[in-house]
Amino acid sequence: IPTATMFLLKIGKSVGSNLALSVGVLFAIIFFIVILFMIKKSREAIVSVLVRLPVVSTVMDQLDTARFARTLSTLLKSGVPIMVALDVSSDVLRQPKLRRQAEEFSKGVSRGQSLADILKKNKTAFPITVTQTIRAGEKTGSLEIVLEELASFYEMEVDYSLKRATSLLEPLLMLIIG
Repeated sequence: IPTATMFLLKIGKSVGSNLALSVGVLFAIIFFIVILFMIKKSREAIVSVLVRLPVVSTVMDQLDTARFARTLSTLLKSGVPIMVALDVSSDVLRQPKLRRQAEEFSKGVSRGQSLADILKKNKTAFPITVTQTIRAGEKTGSLEIVLEELASFYEMEVDYSLKRATSLLEPLLMLIIG
C-alpha cells in the first residue's frame, strides 16, 4: 500500500476508535476559529494574510468594490448627503487598508474635491475603471446610476471569479485525493 494511503487509513482508524475525542477536537477547532473572527485584530490579521493570496485578493478587491458602489448608490438615491454616504460606505469595506483609505474620501469631498479626483490620488483604493466611471457619473449628474451599474458589474465579476476558482480547485482536489 502506498505511504499516503497507509497514513489515511491510520488516521481513519484512530478517529473511529476515539470518536468522542475526535468530535470534541473538531468542535474546539471550530470554536477557536469563530472566536478568532469575532476579535477585530485577529480578523484583520486573517484578512490581511488572505489578501496576499492571488485568487483571493482579486475576489476580495472585486467584492469590496461592489459593496462600496452598491452602498454609496443606495444611500445617494435615498437622499443621504454625500459626506454621510461616503462615511457609511467606507464602513462596509472588509480590507482594513482599503477602509482606512476610504475614510479619507469624505474629508476630500468636504474640501471641495470631486470623488473621482480623490480616487485618482489613491490609486490603490479602486481600479482605474472605477475612477473613470465615477468621473463620468459626476459630470453627467447621474452618479447614483453609474455606481449601481458598477456594483452590478463587479458582483458579476465576483461570481465569475469564484466559478473560475472552484473549477480550478476541482482537478487539484482530484489530484490530491488520487
